[in-house]
This record gives sequence, C-alpha cells and structure tokens, in this order.
Amino acid sequence: MADNRTYARIAAFIYALAIAATIAVVFLALPFAGPGYAWISLAALLIAESTVFGVVMYFISNRRTFLNQVPGYVAYGMTAAAYFAVTIAAVAICSVLSLSLLTYGIIHLLIIIGAAIMLGIVAFFVKYMERQDETIAAQAQFVKQLLLALMTARQHIEGWNDERRHSLQTALLRLEDKARYSDPVSHPDLQAAENLLLVQARELQERLRSLSRSSGETVDPGTIEEIGELIRRLEQQLEQRNQQLVQLK
Repeated sequence: MADNRTYARIAAFIYALAIAATIAVVFLALPFAGPGYAWISLAALLIAESTVFGVVMYFISNRRTFLNQVPGYVAYGMTAAAYFAVTIAAVAICSVLSLSLLTYGIIHLLIIIGAAIMLGIVAFFVKYMERQDETIAAQAQFVKQLLLALMTARQHIEGWNDERRHSLQTALLRLEDKARYSDPVSHPDLQAAENLLLVQARELQERLRSLSRSSGETVDPGTIEEIGELIRRLEQQLEQRNQQLVQLK
C-alpha cells in the first residue's frame, strides 16, 4: 500500500509538470493561429494527458492483478499512448494548415471519440478475461477442498490403536493421490457431482473425527467395513468425474 502511494505521488508530480509544460508551449507556440485554436489545442492535449495519467493510476491501483492480465494492461497503455501521439500530431499538423475553427474542433472531437471507443473495447475484453480467470479459480477450488477433507480424515485415524486402521489409511492415501492428480479446472456441468463428492468427503471426515479413540479402545469391525465402503464409493465417483471431464473438454 505504501509503495502504491509513492508511485501515485510520482505519477501525479509528472502529470502536474506535463500540464504546466503544455500550457506554456501552447500559448508560446500557437498564438499566431488565434486564441480559439490555442484553447482547443490546450483542451485536447490536457484531455490526452489526463487519459494517460488515468491509465497509469489504474495500473498502480491494480498492481496485484497486473501479472495475470498483462495483455489487457498493455492494450490500455498502447491505446492511451497512441491517443496522446495522435493528438500531438493533430495539433502540430493543423497549426500550419488553413483550417476553420469548427473543422479543427471537429478533428479533435473525432480523435477523442475514437480513443474512447478503443478504450471501451479494451475495457470490455479485460473484464471478460478477469471473469474467465475468476471462473477458473473458483472451479479449481474443488480439488483443493477435496484434498483438505481427505487429509484431515486420514489424520483422525492415525492415532487409532487398531491394526485395521492401516487398510483405511492405504485406501485414503490412494484416494488422495487420485484427487491430487485430477484435473483442477472443472466444468459447469460437473458442479452437482463435485458438490456431492465434497459433501461425502466431509461426512467421512466428520465420521472419522467422531470415532477418534484413545489408545486402549478399538473400533467396531462393522464400522471399519462401512467406512472402507464409503472410501471406495468416493474413489469410484472421483474416477467417473475425471472421465466425464475428459469427455466434456
């Protein structure tokens, strides 16, 4: 946050210097063209400089997402720079031409409209890419949440003083490996199946937590078999999810 404020102050200082220099240059270099031309040129240049400054401030305030959206930010920068360059070129070229004040104003108005359209198009695609990234990130949470539930479930049986716990640990480790190497980027059509898997994994986690035993106690054999069956069912459902995901992609 402190870095952002420092960068913002530097950008604001440069922007203020640019405005002062622009005012001086316009009224020193363009008085021969008439006051109307000078005021239109000043307004056009200040709008262009303000656009560049606004884009720079947008970069500074969104530094955290910059690396994820490099093409979009580059497009913003190139559009703003091109607009600024075209404005300067229009001022320089039109200052030596015999144009009416109305024509000169319309030229700068068209340049502003063109820049606004381009920036709008860039903004649309940047927002679209951001939504795509958010969707992918949300879909990728399934594997992380499933792994967390399975690892927590396995930790609950590590303290059992029961030889039969080894078969459950082996089954859970195998299920964890399948979850770990599953495609993390899901598909909307699989959301219901994945939610069901998560619900069952958390039920398994809570079941094993409630069965945590002290060193001298054992677990009922029927309960061991029931938990083993739940793990096998989870494994089958995860395999089906992965197969369906391959087909959907």
